[in-house]
Amino acid sequence: MLRRSLLVGLLVNVLVICGCSESPADPDLGSDPTDPAGTVQAAVESFRTAHPHVLSAVGLIQQANGQLAEGFEGFLDESRTTAIGPDTRFSIGSITKTFTATMVLQLTEEGLVGLDEPLALYVSPAWSAVLDSIQYGQEVTVRQALGHRSGIYDYLISPLQAEILADPSRTYTPLEAFRHVKDGPPDFPPGTEFNYSNTNFLILGNVVENMTRQSYNEALRARILSPVGMVNTFMFDGSTASQRAGIAHSYATIGGGRFDVLDFSGAGWSLGVGGIISTAGDLVTFLRSLGSGQLFANSETLDMMTDLGENTWYGLGVQIDEQPFVGRCFGHGGYSFGSTANVRYCPATDVSFSAFYASDGVILGANLDILDRILSAEFD
Repeated sequence: MLRRSLLVGLLVNVLVICGCSESPADPDLGSDPTDPAGTVQAAVESFRTAHPHVLSAVGLIQQANGQLAEGFEGFLDESRTTAIGPDTRFSIGSITKTFTATMVLQLTEEGLVGLDEPLALYVSPAWSAVLDSIQYGQEVTVRQALGHRSGIYDYLISPLQAEILADPSRTYTPLEAFRHVKDGPPDFPPGTEFNYSNTNFLILGNVVENMTRQSYNEALRARILSPVGMVNTFMFDGSTASQRAGIAHSYATIGGGRFDVLDFSGAGWSLGVGGIISTAGDLVTFLRSLGSGQLFANSETLDMMTDLGENTWYGLGVQIDEQPFVGRCFGHGGYSFGSTANVRYCPATDVSFSAFYASDGVILGANLDILDRILSAEFD
C-alpha cells in the first residue's frame, strides 16, 4: 500500500500548486545556518553527483541545541544560470496535508468539528450533496478522512488527471474537481482499511473554509504561518511574476509531454491537498512548532495526531517512521513532477530536518537517499 501511495503522489500530487494570488514575503530564515564541518553541504553535493538528473537540492537539520546545518547546490531552472541558495523556495506537494490536518484539529479543540462525526456535517451544502451522491459518502467521519481510512475514491486518478495534463493552466474550482469523486467506486467501506486518497484532504480543505468562514489561504495564514513566523511560505497560483520568483523549477516527461512544475498555475482543484510553496527553513519551523505544542491548545491533540491507530505508517495527516540516528519521527513527504520534498520532527532527540530536490526531466525515486545522506553526514 505504501508503494501505491508513493506512486499516486509522484504522478499527481505535484500538480497541486494552487491557492491565492498573494505574493511571498522577502526571504529571511531568521538565522544563518551553521555547519562548521560542512558535512551536510558535502552530503548534498554527493547526492547530486550520484543522481545526475537532480537539478537542485537542499538539506537542513536543526538539532536540540538549535544548531542548524544546511547544504544546497544546483540551479533554479534548466537554463542553469542562476544558482539556488538557502532561501530558494520549492513546491512542497502533499506536505500541505499536514497543514490542513493541523487546522482541522484546531477546529476540533475549539468545539467546531467532531472527529468522529460525519464529514457531511461540516462541509458546505454543495459538497454535502456530492457526498450524498456516492456510496458511504454520508458515513465517512472526519477522523477517517484524516487517517486515509474513508475508502473514498481518489479524484486525481479519475479522468481529471488527463484533463489537467492536457491543459495545465485551466482553472477548476475545488467543487468542480470534487465532483470527479463520482468517476469511480469506493475502495472499501469507511474505517475498514487504509488507502491513501487525495480526496480526503480535498474535502477537509472545504471543512476548513466552511467552519472558519475564511478562504483556505486566510485560515492558513491566521492559524499557522503568522503565529510561528513562516514568512517564506505561501499558496501558489502563478498569477504574477513576483510570485514565481525564487521558486525552484523541476521538470518531468509524462505521456509524451514535458512539464515544468510551475506550469500548473491554474489549479484550483487541490484545496487542502497541495499547493503550498515553502523553504527548508520554514518547514523545519512548522514541524518544530507543531512538535512543541505551539499550534495546539492541548498536548493530547498532538498525541492523537501522531498515533498510528490501526494504520502502519500514517497518523492523522502525518507520516510516522523510524529514521537512522534520530529515532521515531513524524512529518510528511510531497511528491511532484520532478520534485520531492520531505520534512520530519523527531521528538525523542528533538531533531528536525527537511530536504528538497528538483530534477531536470527524469522522475527519480531518490527521496530516501537524500535523507539518508544528510542524516549520516550529521550524526554518523
